[in-house]
Amino acid sequence: GVGVDIGAKDPRVNLRSFLNLNSILDFGTASKSELIQFWTRILDPDNIMNVEKFQVMDFLEKLSKGRFTRSNNDEFSYAKDVWKFFISKEVVTPKGDKLDIHKLRASLEKGSIDIKIFGDIFKSGFNPSLNKDDDSC
Repeated sequence: GVGVDIGAKDPRVNLRSFLNLNSILDFGTASKSELIQFWTRILDPDNIMNVEKFQVMDFLEKLSKGRFTRSNNDEFSYAKDVWKFFISKEVVTPKGDKLDIHKLRASLEKGSIDIKIFGDIFKSGFNPSLNKDDDSC
């Protein structure tokens, strides 16, 4: 997707990729359409359009582990919160077992999901207004 193999045991980022990622994530230099493409490619690097829940959850856990000081339980809770958000925004498949990239992209384009939410993940963590008592994920 963006030149970073997050599945590698010891992933490396070259300087150009680092600067591009840093400018997108920390400085918001990309347009809305560029951000949509960026995030959908990160979530679906193989362009399969229906990404398994476990793959999304694994990515989100790694994302939170690398960005926040949290316990292992908090990392999983973070991934669960994001998945619940995706369910609430109806961007998962009917069974709730896959992220539907077409639906996600459409929701981002029409604004029913604000693209800024992905950037906020890196700044302060993910904190959507969800029922925290719901543990159905």
